[in-house]
Amino acid sequence: MKFRAKIILSIISITVIISIVTSIIYYKKTAVAIENNYRSTISENITTKVLEFDDIMRKMYYTSVEASCDLELIGLIREQYGGKDRLLAMNILLNKYKMSSDNIDSIYVYLPKNNKVVKSQEYKAVIDIDETKDYQWLSKINDFEQNFSPIYIEDDVGSVNKFLFTYSKPIKDPDTNEIIGEIAFNMDERIVYFSCLDSINSSLNITTEIVNKDNVVVSSELLSKLGKEICLPSEASRHYQRIIAPFTGYSFVSDLNVEALTKDITDVRNYIIIAAVITMLISVCLALIMSNRLYVPVKNLKIAMRKLSEGDLTARATVSGNDEISILSSRFNNMANKMERLIDELVTEKLLKREAELEALQYQITPHFMYNTLNSIKCAAFLQEAYEIVDLLDAFIELLQSTISKKGAFITLEDELNLVSNYVLLQRFRYKDSFTVNYEIEPNVKELFVPRLILQPLVENSIYHGLDTKTDKNRIIIRATRTNDELILSVKDNGKGMTEIEKNNIFKRKKGKKEKFNCIGISNIKDRIKLYYGEYGSISYLSRIGEGTDVMIIIPATKVKEKYMIREDEKS
Repeated sequence: MKFRAKIILSIISITVIISIVTSIIYYKKTAVAIENNYRSTISENITTKVLEFDDIMRKMYYTSVEASCDLELIGLIREQYGGKDRLLAMNILLNKYKMSSDNIDSIYVYLPKNNKVVKSQEYKAVIDIDETKDYQWLSKINDFEQNFSPIYIEDDVGSVNKFLFTYSKPIKDPDTNEIIGEIAFNMDERIVYFSCLDSINSSLNITTEIVNKDNVVVSSELLSKLGKEICLPSEASRHYQRIIAPFTGYSFVSDLNVEALTKDITDVRNYIIIAAVITMLISVCLALIMSNRLYVPVKNLKIAMRKLSEGDLTARATVSGNDEISILSSRFNNMANKMERLIDELVTEKLLKREAELEALQYQITPHFMYNTLNSIKCAAFLQEAYEIVDLLDAFIELLQSTISKKGAFITLEDELNLVSNYVLLQRFRYKDSFTVNYEIEPNVKELFVPRLILQPLVENSIYHGLDTKTDKNRIIIRATRTNDELILSVKDNGKGMTEIEKNNIFKRKKGKKEKFNCIGISNIKDRIKLYYGEYGSISYLSRIGEGTDVMIIIPATKVKEKYMIREDEKS
């Protein structure tokens, strides 16, 4: 996966995860808040109606208490035996109490001594009671222990059967404290429903009912449920709410509208999903923008690296800012600069090395007619029995062949020693055996490879500049030893020696002036050692006036000539 795709995928993944987690948390908190707000709203509205219900019942209760102590009513009850006029007067008095409140449906006065009931209605204002126990309201009056809670009965005295909320009080004779009657104030269940339940059910779209302490429905929209016991859910139910009226002890039980609650929560969920989708789309756009800003420097660096790998040493990355990518681009540019410099140095080194090799070979004589001519001279000397001349010509021919036909910049130490031996033979003839050369060569070093013409210039320098040709005590010692991974070569003479100035000048190349034997000088040896071996090769001079000179070369010991060769050398 590409870097840009990783950035985009990472940003989108993080955004999606954060959006999902945030949405879930927000959804849950919002759902709880909506539900709590919904329940709180319903609770506030129902509580208002509960207090209103209690207020209605409280007024009816106090009115019933007041009526049970009404002296006029007590007097009429005492005089009831006087005829129907007194009973009608009692009816008129009860009707006045009824008219005092819109919520009172009817008022009954029970006269136990003659089993009569006087009502507040004009129709059948007085009825006879034959069997007390046959009338529901009378039996409940007799069994009911009076408190602030009204009794709930089905009206079987009035002209229409209906459910009533009833407060019943005994009527006592103030003189004898004898109970002379019972008075009951009745409220129609429908009045309670339309006053306290209908408005909240319709406005809040819920179903609220009133139940007594026995969980019997005493007021409901459905008449079929009145008077029936219901099973209420636990208080922990989310879809159920119960508020108890403090005065009457009745309970307002609400079955919350799950669909309405769910709809609000669903709407919130949909809004959250839409917001999350919009957020993710925005995050994708931002991810693309941010990835471009992050990827452009990486892309530039990538292009620069590709160009550099293809050989464009001028390729550089654009650096802008101080972030990690900019630092990486800057470090890449530094590396490219170093690479370019090192390659330039390497090319220069190759050119210098090639120049040194060319300089070493520029005066080689390659025409084959020279071999033929020398061979002819050798044959003539042989015919004249000049055998010393024959040996000299053999050495000279072999020396020429060694310098011309031996290809490559490296040869074995054994070949280099043969070249030196032929050169020494010619020089001894020239200088009439005025010097001797001793070879102290360890057997295990002859197969090691050394740069071509590394010893001959040293021997030549000893002969031309070190020895005194007027005496035959001149001596040159050539040594070759191996210590660990190093090959140590030395050329020592017992000649004149050198001063410090001469020793310092010996490594300085003399431009335009040809040096002895093919212009191979000491400075050339030093240059080639440095080019081939770097810090692992060295040449040093130890010389004293009158004592001679000792030249030491230290190079790596190797039997693999390609190890320190360059391509130009391999093609030679």
